[in-house]
Amino acid sequence: MYIATVKNKEFVNGQIVVTVEFSDGTTTVTETCKPQNKDGFTVWLRSRLDAFNSAQTLDSELAV
Repeated sequence: MYIATVKNKEFVNGQIVVTVEFSDGTTTVTETCKPQNKDGFTVWLRSRLDAFNSAQTLDSELAV
């Protein structure tokens, strides 16, 4: 299961830029988000976590 950790936040050209690290303990992915508000950030974060965890579940279910 992936977890998210906020690694950095900065104010650039009038926008907040948040850098988040997603990790399952083996694989780590870093992405950035430019949320307009806290709710937008929460929706984006949940969406990304759902996508990573769904892909991981599908990978374990598919036989090659």
